[in-house]
Amino acid sequence: MKSYKTIYFLLMFFLIGHHSAEAQDSDLINLKYQVDSLQRISLRDSLNFNDSTITAIYSIRDALLDRIEILRQDQGVDDSLKEIMITDLKNQSNENIKLLLGDQAYQNYLAMIRTRTIQSINPDQSPLAGETDDN
Repeated sequence: MKSYKTIYFLLMFFLIGHHSAEAQDSDLINLKYQVDSLQRISLRDSLNFNDSTITAIYSIRDALLDRIEILRQDQGVDDSLKEIMITDLKNQSNENIKLLLGDQAYQNYLAMIRTRTIQSINPDQSPLAGETDDN
């Protein structure tokens, strides 16, 4: 379980941080699907979300990423304003996810993300107090 978590986060960070030429676009799309698949498994197994809830979360995320990409390519908007607008878009997307999940499920979702982020930064580190490797 721990090894797939490590792979999941390595793939996630690679996907987010990797911008490539057109020749590599299909590789990025394939990598995105692999990461999404691992994330879906994690959401289903860790938080017991059903497929429709997971799909809705991904729809919100994909819409956010599309809007951010369009905004970043807009040469008519100052970079500092872009960052403010991106922050607003992220905040709105988080609110939409919170409304979708409800307060308690949203807090569990955030806790899972925090735990997985800590584990991806230092995968050899012991889990936080009270947690097991199965989280």
